[in-house]
Amino acid sequence: ISNVMVNHTVVVTFAINTYTITASANYGGAISPAGATTVNHDSNQGFTITPDTGYAIFNVTVDGLSLGWVANYTFKNVTANHSITASFRVTYDSLGSAVEEFVTKRGVVNSLLSKLDNARAAEAMGNSNAKAGMIRAFINEIEAQIGKTKSADDAARLIAMAETL
Repeated sequence: ISNVMVNHTVVVTFAINTYTITASANYGGAISPAGATTVNHDSNQGFTITPDTGYAIFNVTVDGLSLGWVANYTFKNVTANHSITASFRVTYDSLGSAVEEFVTKRGVVNSLLSKLDNARAAEAMGNSNAKAGMIRAFINEIEAQIGKTKSADDAARLIAMAETL
């Protein structure tokens, strides 16, 4: 400033840059905080992923990259917008309980539970093809029971649960 002849007051206002982290979760659990969270530049923001009873964390995705089964995630030194998404799957035990509840014939129940046990064992051994085959056999058996021991609505519920495994 030149040619200043009298005193002046100069007021300058600064604002910190802020960014939005968008968090979402599918059916079977929650992420907290959910929705859009505003974060100041270079700050940290943590998230907690919690499955509902009978569900497990299936995957957490941050900015399109899969992190797998994590229950907590912190964005550190935020300098851009981000997203975090949590997905959940039914547990074998809760699907087994649903079979016990919705299927009336003991022989069919035992057969379905056996398929779930085999799918769980295949998953534990890392054999995804065997797991998928057992889940497909489970679904086929449920479909075969429509109108016999299962209503179409109950069958659809069990199938939808099995497809999350």
